[in-house]
Amino acid sequence: MAIQSTNLSNVPLAISPSSASDLAVTVMFFCNLNTPDPLDDTIGRQFLDIYVVKSGDTTSTTNIVAKQVPVDANDTFTFSAERLVLSPGDRIWATTTNATQVSVTVSYVII
Repeated sequence: MAIQSTNLSNVPLAISPSSASDLAVTVMFFCNLNTPDPLDDTIGRQFLDIYVVKSGDTTSTTNIVAKQVPVDANDTFTFSAERLVLSPGDRIWATTTNATQVSVTVSYVII
């Protein structure tokens, strides 16, 4: 098993590795790095969009799999309900409200 980690941007960013072989994504962790505000829990909240994009395509409304997922400050969203099998050139992309405020770790295995 392998991992890849990065900070998200406020524009779509490829978060899965580019592979010459098929790979199975086993889990993705999206961690909001903001510090919570004790007076207003909406401050620091980030919203995620996640796309599964076929080789040669771009992010669009036809390949979005999660839209505007809220992640509170100091919280983590785990995407692991099902394994995603990617062919060579296929990628997972994601974006968040504010650049560098969400780190993402993708765990995968080459098959």
